[in-house]
Amino acid sequence: MISKINRFIHLRNYTQYSLSKGALRINQLTDFCKKENIPAAAITDFNNLFGSLEFCIECKKLGIQPIIGLNLSVRANGFKDGNILLFCKNERGYRNLVNLVTQAYLNNSYSNIPVTSLPQILNRKDGLICLAGGINGIITKNFKENHILSDQLIEILKDNFSDNFFLEIQRHKKLNIQDHENYLITKSLNEEIPIVATNENFYLDKSYFNTHDALLSIAQQKYIESDDRFKSNDEFYLKSVDEMNKLFHDMPHAIENSTILARKCSFFLEERPPSLPKIKSKGIDENILLRKESISGLEKKLENDQHIKKRYLDRLNFEIDVITKMGYSSYFLIVSDFIKWAKENNIPVGPGRGSGAGSLVAWCLSITDLDPIKFGLIFERFLNPERISLPDFDIDFCMEKRDEVIKYVQKKYGELNVAQIITFGSFQARAALRDVGRVMQLPLTQVDNICKLIPYNPTKPVSLKELIKDDFQIKKLINSDKNLRILFEISSNLEGLFRHASTHAAGIVIAENPLDNQIPLYKDPKSEIPVTQFSMKYVEKIGLIKFDFLGLKTLTVIDETLKILKKKRSINIDIGNINLN
Repeated sequence: MISKINRFIHLRNYTQYSLSKGALRINQLTDFCKKENIPAAAITDFNNLFGSLEFCIECKKLGIQPIIGLNLSVRANGFKDGNILLFCKNERGYRNLVNLVTQAYLNNSYSNIPVTSLPQILNRKDGLICLAGGINGIITKNFKENHILSDQLIEILKDNFSDNFFLEIQRHKKLNIQDHENYLITKSLNEEIPIVATNENFYLDKSYFNTHDALLSIAQQKYIESDDRFKSNDEFYLKSVDEMNKLFHDMPHAIENSTILARKCSFFLEERPPSLPKIKSKGIDENILLRKESISGLEKKLENDQHIKKRYLDRLNFEIDVITKMGYSSYFLIVSDFIKWAKENNIPVGPGRGSGAGSLVAWCLSITDLDPIKFGLIFERFLNPERISLPDFDIDFCMEKRDEVIKYVQKKYGELNVAQIITFGSFQARAALRDVGRVMQLPLTQVDNICKLIPYNPTKPVSLKELIKDDFQIKKLINSDKNLRILFEISSNLEGLFRHASTHAAGIVIAENPLDNQIPLYKDPKSEIPVTQFSMKYVEKIGLIKFDFLGLKTLTVIDETLKILKKKRSINIDIGNINLN
């Protein structure tokens, strides 16, 4: 018997990508929908689309319709600041959403907080659905300030979004919202604006309330007992469909409208095959160019060794055939170009490392300085048609001058065609215990002593949940002290949860078209170079190619040493031509 599909869709879900705000893991959200027979779900993180591709992939696995949403911080002249929630109906809507969040980071950030203006949203409204309620919504904030302001906002949003604008009703205990609810219901009836029921979903179930409240305390650097902070609410969990139906038993149309809104959305992200920028020089095809450049490079390398030329040519032609059949000619030409530029501009470059050193083509194109035939290195370890995988050269640059190479690549391919890659820091076992201990105001020495009991083994880490279950000493501590039981419970729930964003140490994406047409971009306050909002795994799944620009201190030290030897002792050493014997 086919189980009944439920008629309510959760439209406000803040995942762990709402860094230090949301505590919902994506697999928890999708598993919940599967269990509840909910046919669709939205992701609506604060000011980012970090998790949108992961969310779409996980939803697809379980046969759930993903809805990509974004909760934007908005500044509107004449109104109190608040948030506007946007969902993309189609590809046009997704591109507008990407543009809005990218501009919020790259051009509109205010004290490192991304903001969007109301006119910007209205200029990018095509393909988008708008909600502006919720506890942080711009309508809610302005209603608290002055009813006339919220009237004006509703009129602006209705005029611009037409039937893609919904009023939003929520019912949370402990929040005095009766006046606001009456106002919204009256507005919905008088102005003929559909009203939809939502819940603020920050965590999975009621048992996670203390965990979420501790997370907010950590983010705000306040104690759990502090009154002067934003606190969690024990209603901010993923309610079952039955719970939502009971909560809005007097307004079944508000429940039904969540399904109507979901049906308007028909766009989701999918994995794509890799796509490289096309390289053409004076109209020459990239495959022909690769062969021409490789043979020319080999001629220079073997100008004094013509008797072994056939052996090298046979290997070179074999490698070129494999590279061109796999569609990676552009990759080799791009890498060769920026390495040659670096060497011409006296930026030290490593001789080559890893399996890439086994490529004769790489040696001929000056990507590596190692003759793979001389050292018996195998090309198939790097590229093998039997095991399709992307080529991946790990390239070492002088640490102090690495950014110069990235700027050259930006200038050549376009500023928005090149970006660094985001990475996410998560709560590790000891750090979680220390943070939670601090906001619980437990004695520092006590928490330090507990942390010493946590084994540190990066190759085979043991989770706090496993330790609570199996470690006798920790079990004894938990059973002897209620505060320690709470400490371990909260810390084990937080372990692995994302807490902040930073930039990948080496990864750079180079694309044929501006990246903000394909994926959202982020701004790291420490860097001028844009950063992808998708992490390395999902950058590759969306079809973008990663290049590794490693900054190596050793190269900087060698370069400085050679300069000192030349200046102080008149000793000239070519580090690339040292006799290995």
